[in-house]
Amino acid sequence: MWTTILFLERPWYARPDFATEQRASAFLERISLRLPEITGPAEHQNYLVLLDRCLLDRQLSAHEAQALVQLAEELGLVR
Repeated sequence: MWTTILFLERPWYARPDFATEQRASAFLERISLRLPEITGPAEHQNYLVLLDRCLLDRQLSAHEAQALVQLAEELGLVR
């Protein structure tokens, strides 16, 4: 037998024009402007581009980690 769940009606509120993700992105953009430019080989930049794409959602999946390791090996990068 299933329990009856009572739902109380609540008014709907629209999400504000700004989203938390946008504020976090603005923060990351501000701090990244202070970082020094990468002056290493192009291989390092290629790896960082992939890392940036992998971290867009702020999670690193097993598949993404494997892709990073594979690219590092292909580029001859060491830990």
